[in-house]
Amino acid sequence: MRGEVILLSRSIVIAGEDIESWGGQIVTSDTVEFMAGEIHYLTGQTFLDNVEVYNCSQWDTYKAAIRFENAVTKHSSITNSAIHNGLGWGLNIKNSANVHMKNNVFYDFRPVGIDVEYSQNITLDGNVLMRVLERTSIEADGMFEDKRGGFAICSYFSSSSACSDLTIINNIATGVTFAGFIVPGDKCGESNYGAFYNNVGHSSAGTKGGYGAIIYPRDSDPTQSTCYEGSHFTSYKNYYMGAWGFFATKEVRFHHMTSIDNREGFGASLAISGGAAYDGSVI
Repeated sequence: MRGEVILLSRSIVIAGEDIESWGGQIVTSDTVEFMAGEIHYLTGQTFLDNVEVYNCSQWDTYKAAIRFENAVTKHSSITNSAIHNGLGWGLNIKNSANVHMKNNVFYDFRPVGIDVEYSQNITLDGNVLMRVLERTSIEADGMFEDKRGGFAICSYFSSSSACSDLTIINNIATGVTFAGFIVPGDKCGESNYGAFYNNVGHSSAGTKGGYGAIIYPRDSDPTQSTCYEGSHFTSYKNYYMGAWGFFATKEVRFHHMTSIDNREGFGASLAISGGAAYDGSVI
């Protein structure tokens, strides 16, 4: 029921050296260079198709196997590729724009698989993310909570107000320690074909997690402090809820969702703060 078969090998291989747990990374960025008294603006762009990226990303850093940072001028595309067996994050898109990721496989990263922060016009379509583990190099105690996530969309550093024009469709997240997807919700009445559509999260389990998806209200949309929603999501075999929300709002709407064999089904709770009453609140 929950088997995923993925092909990791490709004819073109980019392999990182395992030197002091540094692996390797592919970085795309815009920058400014001073040369002979003149200012040169350099713009980065990456196109990969059917490429294997192996043993890349750096231990205990945000330097993912594939990293877009301050790449806002041109568009980039990574398709049909396999990015696997890294020591840190799989993909980090930060302060960037116009990135298209389609039909890729990400396998064996920690503690975050795919992260998007402070970015615009980002498309994640038909990707499979499998096996995102907790870090073993940092011992978390009562004073420290290690952030984790499969698809961590505007949730690790930034908030949803720092992101726009996101498309997260047709993806699968499985075997993730914390949550397959951490994604912003939609305005009530507008999620039939929203930014988060037709995704699957299954087989997530961990000491402090195990959700198919955590759907949160966008702080960039003031109406979502009153009502927000999520939809068109399938979840199964997760340790806790298939889809879950626990945020400060008066109304939560989840619809067009399928939940099978999750330990606690799926559901939403209303985090009412400031002593406000639950009267009039709706799930």
